[in-house]
Amino acid sequence: MGFRDILVFVDEGAQNEQRLDLAIELAQRTDAHLIGLAVTSAVLLPEF
Repeated sequence: MGFRDILVFVDEGAQNEQRLDLAIELAQRTDAHLIGLAVTSAVLLPEF
């Protein structure tokens, strides 16, 4: 049983490229979908 979906955290940090390379390799070996997740600052919405 392999992975069907792989979620990888994407940022501008020093280890980002290494993390992506590993995630891509794992996704290719297991024929999985690769999803990148980048977190940005929170958006403040007005209260009603």
